[in-house]
Amino acid sequence: MLTFESTHTIDFTHPIPNALDIPYVTADEAFTLLSTEFGRFGRLLETLEADDWGKPTACTAWTVRAMLAHQAGGYASGRLPGIVAAVHRQAQARPAPRRRHQ
Repeated sequence: MLTFESTHTIDFTHPIPNALDIPYVTADEAFTLLSTEFGRFGRLLETLEADDWGKPTACTAWTVRAMLAHQAGGYASGRLPGIVAAVHRQAQARPAPRRRHQ
């Protein structure tokens, strides 16, 4: 079992749901999720101490500093607003999910 920020838990003892049974998020939900996670990411960065920057990440070839540089490069490129807009458009254009089970 993995726990994130003490409020999010993944229980691997239950079967993984079929992806077709998971409802699509709406455009507004996608934007809210992206905005929320971006804020959490910023708050996390504010907690880093000097010795944290050289620590490894789950991407074993990347340190915290390298991962942040990668993220910051994407944000600094000016592409983030375009990505948010694309996610929003894509979520709006999705058809209703097909259900195999009712």
